Amino acid sequence: MNTEIRITFPDVTESDANKLALQLKQYLLSSELIESKIVNESIDTMDFGSTLAIVLGSGSLISIAKGISNWLSLKQNKKITIKWSHGQIIGERLTSKDVEKIVDRFSENLE
Repeated sequence: MNTEIRITFPDVTESDANKLALQLKQYLLSSELIESKIVNESIDTMDFGSTLAIVLGSGSLISIAKGISNWLSLKQNKKITIKWSHGQIIGERLTSKDVEKIVDRFSENLE
């Protein structure tokens, strides 16, 4: 069974969130070969979408967590929220130690 995670960018404008979602999508595709899509969470707006959706079957959990962490380290002071069917994680200024925690939390909740 594939599980989808959704990544949003709180505390920024919708325009900036759109840009961040696209940048993260491109980064994950180029560095980790992880397929993802940008979706629009709100039917009230006409933007291209500000949420990045990743199906966990498309890449390993460790690759996804490391890719997100590496990208976020390049985007100082940016905050992300990662949601899936069993919970959510809010991350800001992630370190390599945080990647292990994210993987553990995902794994616990996906079993």
